[in-house]
Amino acid sequence: MAPTSDPVTSRSPELSPLAPLSAKVRTHRGFYSRFLQQELPAYRLIPGARALVAVPGVLGTVIFAVGIALIVASRQVVEVQMNYSDDPWCVFQHGATNGDVPCAVTAQITKDMRAPVHVHYGVDRFHQNSRGYARSVAYNQYHFANRSFATSELYPCIPELFLGSDGYGTEGGGGGGGGGSGDDTSRAALIRPCGLVAWTFFNDTYQLDVTRTTTNLTERVIAFDDDNVARGIARPADLSLFGPVVAQNFNPPEFSQYRGGSTVTRPLNENERFISWMRLAARPAFRKPYARIGTNNGEIVFRAGDVVSVAVHNRFNVYQFGGTKSFVLTTLSWYGGRHDGAGYVFIGAGLAMIVLAAMLATLVFYTSGPYARPSCLKIKARAYADVSLIGAK
Repeated sequence: MAPTSDPVTSRSPELSPLAPLSAKVRTHRGFYSRFLQQELPAYRLIPGARALVAVPGVLGTVIFAVGIALIVASRQVVEVQMNYSDDPWCVFQHGATNGDVPCAVTAQITKDMRAPVHVHYGVDRFHQNSRGYARSVAYNQYHFANRSFATSELYPCIPELFLGSDGYGTEGGGGGGGGGSGDDTSRAALIRPCGLVAWTFFNDTYQLDVTRTTTNLTERVIAFDDDNVARGIARPADLSLFGPVVAQNFNPPEFSQYRGGSTVTRPLNENERFISWMRLAARPAFRKPYARIGTNNGEIVFRAGDVVSVAVHNRFNVYQFGGTKSFVLTTLSWYGGRHDGAGYVFIGAGLAMIVLAAMLATLVFYTSGPYARPSCLKIKARAYADVSLIGAK
């Protein structure tokens, strides 16, 4: 009978477990590269005492200088703000005539204001970032003019989806009016643009007069109904969201019981005030652009001492939630509008880093010794020698 071969010992020497270890290493050794193993000679920076102090010191100085520049730019902005929601006559006119009769607020210009002068309206305690309010939009409807939409596509617009109905098949409208019951599409007209955000479009209007300090004569500075003064106030990124859509059944004047704000008479992509309103504010206190005065940059629009009178049609109701409204005239710098907060943050951070650098410099000066001090090396050598003697025993 032929002897059987052992399957382990009959394999090749390189694959056998009894083969020398060197053979296995040679067989399984991969590609070796000093670059891949990061063994190339390189200049490795060793942070010393000077770098420890210089880095926070230089960074702190730069950040502090940036903060000073931001503060200076912010202080160069000339801003006049007039709060008219608390004015007794404006409150009376709002309640008695629903804003159809204007009330007047005045302010004096303290510094020369050069073109362009930006006009803003401010609203406080109005939460545009509320979840239900922010989701009540339909940007596809705002963008595509010749497209029909199913009710399911516009469902987020409820309750301001159909005129005279809340969209749930119940009585009452989102604007406070009545309706019937049953199918909304058969008894009410579709609103375009729909949604709560569009429905609450800011509807206060202004008329600006100024009494010149040089001539003591009152003149009309601007008619805010002019389309030209409302151009260039919206952000370019927001303009692409809106198309040549014509408003339909949107806050109609003949159905005042269903109105929530202003109406839109031009295509949506041409009404930059509406586009600015549709850009939701992150905080309950916000400002929105309304107009821009002056086209020749550097031209003096208002001189110091001029008295500005603003006739306000106070229609937008902020009294039901305790809000406030204001009319703002402001110039801009390279930094933007008047805002000192960012400058103070930079100054505080820069001072903190400068103080840290001073503390590190003090520690280095009073506690550190020369680099690679021989005495420390001797102590370490004795310690290693003692450890080796203990191990030998």
